[in-house]
Amino acid sequence: PRARIEHVPNAITRTPAAVPRSEWRARHGIDGSAPVLLTIGRRDFVKGLDLLERAWNAARPANAIWVQVGGAPAPERQDRIGTGPLPPEQVAAWIAAADLGAFPSYYEGGGIALLGMLAGGLHTLSHDVGCAREVIHPGGNGALVAPSETAWTRELQRLLRNLPPRHDEGPGAEYDWPAIAERLERIYTR
Repeated sequence: PRARIEHVPNAITRTPAAVPRSEWRARHGIDGSAPVLLTIGRRDFVKGLDLLERAWNAARPANAIWVQVGGAPAPERQDRIGTGPLPPEQVAAWIAAADLGAFPSYYEGGGIALLGMLAGGLHTLSHDVGCAREVIHPGGNGALVAPSETAWTRELQRLLRNLPPRHDEGPGAEYDWPAIAERLERIYTR
């Protein structure tokens, strides 16, 4: 019965950036004034990067950079950096170095990448998937975007030209590993 179903979200590890933002950007040849968009995850249809790519090509300012963390390393272009898989401390450095996060997945069971970007204070755009509705506060730490090229283009144009400030509205402590482990233990004990 539905009344017996308990939803337990993914957990996150809050890894602070060990390298200052300006230093990390300089290491990777990114101008300090360039808007940086960040995505985290493999290149897979379900991740929605095809939709984001079309919107990016229509919306991006000339000096903007899109950093794609995870998945197979992508060939670098003037407007892209593809990192391939990275250890958590380097993912945290990219979150700190970015100006805007994107989570355009068409489907997600949870959304660990989304939680990580929000926990790092990154204003993040997402489809209404996984835990997005629970953790994104429109007008605060991000926005829920309709799954259309027009909607993503409009949001990217608006935000890449007038970058939102970093925020303190990340996921609450209930998304940390100790809290999630405790919830699971209570469920199994019952």
